[in-house]
Amino acid sequence: MDINDLRKLLEKSADKVSILKDESELKKYNFSMAELIELINTFFNDKEKESILSYNIFNTDIINSKIIDTISDENIKLQVIHDSNISEWEKVQIIGKMSNKAKMKVLIDKKTYGIDFFGDDIIFSFDDSTKVKILLNPEIGRDMLKLNNAQITKLAKELSNDTDKLNVLKMYNLGIYEKEIVKSLSENDNKIKCLLEKNFNQNYSIEILETLDEKTLISFFKQNKDFYKKNNIHPYNVIWRLNKEKQMNFVSSLEDMELTLNEKLEILAVLKPEVKQEIDTSNFPEKYKVALSMKTSQYIEDILERPIDYTDSANIILDLERNPEDYRNFDNLITSMPEGFSDEQRKKFIEICKVCPDLTVKNSYTVATGKEYVVAENWITSVISKIDPQYTDLQKIAVIDNAIGKKISFSPDERTEVFNTSNCRNIWRIITSGYGVCNGISTTEKYIFDRIGIESEIVYSETHAFLKIKNIEMPLENGETVKGNTLLDSTWNLGRNKFGGMPNCFCLSYEDMRKRDIDSKGNDHKSHENDKDLQDATLSLSEQNLRSLFTSIGVADKNGKFPIGDFVEKSKLVDKIYAKQQDENISKQLLLFSKLYPNFAKCQQETMEMLTLISFNNENMDFNKCVINRVYNKSDKEKKPVVYAYIESNDSEKNFYYADAKEKKFIELHPKEFTEQFECYEADLERANGVSPWESDQKYKKRDNEALKLH
Repeated sequence: MDINDLRKLLEKSADKVSILKDESELKKYNFSMAELIELINTFFNDKEKESILSYNIFNTDIINSKIIDTISDENIKLQVIHDSNISEWEKVQIIGKMSNKAKMKVLIDKKTYGIDFFGDDIIFSFDDSTKVKILLNPEIGRDMLKLNNAQITKLAKELSNDTDKLNVLKMYNLGIYEKEIVKSLSENDNKIKCLLEKNFNQNYSIEILETLDEKTLISFFKQNKDFYKKNNIHPYNVIWRLNKEKQMNFVSSLEDMELTLNEKLEILAVLKPEVKQEIDTSNFPEKYKVALSMKTSQYIEDILERPIDYTDSANIILDLERNPEDYRNFDNLITSMPEGFSDEQRKKFIEICKVCPDLTVKNSYTVATGKEYVVAENWITSVISKIDPQYTDLQKIAVIDNAIGKKISFSPDERTEVFNTSNCRNIWRIITSGYGVCNGISTTEKYIFDRIGIESEIVYSETHAFLKIKNIEMPLENGETVKGNTLLDSTWNLGRNKFGGMPNCFCLSYEDMRKRDIDSKGNDHKSHENDKDLQDATLSLSEQNLRSLFTSIGVADKNGKFPIGDFVEKSKLVDKIYAKQQDENISKQLLLFSKLYPNFAKCQQETMEMLTLISFNNENMDFNKCVINRVYNKSDKEKKPVVYAYIESNDSEKNFYYADAKEKKFIELHPKEFTEQFECYEADLERANGVSPWESDQKYKKRDNEALKLH
C-alpha cells in the first residue's frame, strides 16, 4: 500500500490522530516523510498537529520543524516553539517566515524561546520598511531589541535607500562600524561627504575610497589633496587594491590627475603584473619604465611565507643586486627586515637606505627608517672595529656591553602616558635615539653579539628581559678556565657603564643574578626569576676577575678601580667641606655632577639613580624630604621628561633643582616658579595617591654605598 491508500484511510477516519500514533499500522504503507507531512497539513488542524509532535515517528528536529511550520495559528506556533526541543537553528528558520509581530515577540524575549546564537537571522528576515522603523526608533532598536553596534550596522547595510542609511549614521554613534555603512552607500557623493566629515583613520578611509568608481576617485585626488595628505594617504594605497580594469583606466588618466612625480611612480610600481604587461611603454619616460619593472608583494605575505587574502599595504620586493638608484623615490613602498643579513647584504642595503632614507626597517613588530638604520649600523661597525682581534670572547662582551651603556639610556618616559612602546624596541631606532627598554636593549646587544659570532639568547622573567650567554669560557679564581652558560643584564648595567662604574649584572650565574632581585628590606622583586630556562646558567665571574677583565679592555685602571671612584671621592670631599652649609652642599654636589657628566640631562633614569646613590647619599646630607623624579615642561607638547630634585630640610627652604639640557647644569627654582613651569605625569600622580610626589608622605631614605660597589 502507498500514500494514496493512507490518504483514503484518513479521509474516512473520524479519529485521524490515532492512525499516526499506531506505528504498526503505518508500517503497512509505503511513503516518504515529505508525503506524510503533506497529508498532515491537509487533514489535521493546529491543535492536532501540536499533539502528534510527541509521537515516536516524529522524533527528529527536521520532521518536527516541518510539522510546526505548517501550523497556521501563530500563537499556537510560538507556544509549540517554546515547548519544543528542536534546535535553535530550526526554530529560527520557522520564526523567520512568521509575521513581524511574532518575530518582535520572540526577539524581545529570546531566552524564553531558546534563541541565542542565531537571533540575528530573525532580525535580518524583516522587510526593508520594518528594518527602517526599527533603526530609526532607538526605543525599539536599542531598548526593546537590545541591538548592538554590529547588528545595527548589518541592518543598515541591507537598506536600499541612502537617505535611510545616512539617518542611521546621524542617529547612532557606531564607532568603528560606521565605515561599513559608508562603504555600502550607493551614491559616490554621499560616500565622499561622509569621508570628509567623519574622522576615519587611514585604513578606513582607504577602504571607502576603493569603493568609488575611477572617475570619482580621480576627481577626489584632484580636489582633496589636503585631506589625503593630512590622513597620510597616498594614491597608491588605494590604486594597488583595485581590479585590473580600474587600474588600466587609472594609467590612461595618469598625466591628467595632477599628481607629483613620486605619486605617479608609486602608482606604476604597485600595479598588478597583468596590468603592467599590457601597458604600452614606448613613449614612457625612463623613470616610468623603472617603476613598472618593480616587483611588489604584500609584506605580511613575505613574513608568513604564504599568500593571504588581504593586507593594508603593498611593498617592493628588494633586489640587493640592483642599482640602488633604481629605488629612489620609492621610500614609501620599501619595508625590509634586515636583522639576518650577511655582511655583504648589509653593505648593499645600507647603500639603498642612503638613496631611500625614509624606507621602513622592521625588527619584530617595530620600525625604524633607512636613515636610522645607516646611523645605527655605522655605530655598530665602529664598536666592532675597535675590538682587538686577539681579545677573548669575554673581553669582546665587556667592550660591547660597555659601549651600549655609553650609548643607550633607559627610556625616560617609561610608565607615563606618553610612552611609545614601539620606539624603544627597534634595534636601529634605539641606537639612533639613545633610548630603549629591557627587551629592546637585550635584542640590540644580542644582534651585535651575533655579528661577531658570540652565541646568546634573550630570556625573560614575568617583568624583565636579559641575556643568557652560551658556551662562554670564563676564568676561575685558581687561574683555570671553565666553559658554560652565564647571564648578562645590559639594562641593569646601563647607568654603571655610562658613568664609569662597575657593572653589577655582568656574567653572573642564575643563583647570583637572583640575589640582585632582593632589596635592602629583603623583598624579592623576582626581576630575573625563570627557574625553567635558567638553571643551566651556572657560571659567575668573580669581582676580582671582573675588575681584571675591565682593566684589560681599558675601562678600569691597573688596580681594577673604575672611573666613577673619582666622582665618589670628590663628592665626599664636597660633603666634608660644606658639612654645615646644607644649601651650598646641595648646589656644589649638583655642580660637580654636571661638570663631570655634561650629558646627564639626556640620560634621565640613570641620572636619577646616580643622584640617589652618590650625590645625595653622603654623610652630611640630612633631609626631611628628598624627591628625585621627572616632570615635563607645560609648554612642551611632546611632554619630554625633565629630571628634578626636590629638597626639604631643617636648614634650608623648600627648593627644586631641574636638569637643563641646553645649559648642561641644574637650575634652582622656588616651588612656586617650579610648579608654574612644570607638570607631573599622570602615572606619577597616581603612584603618589593623586598628589605631586613632593607632596606625598613618602620619606627619603639613604642607600647603602657598600652594597653598591660602584667603584
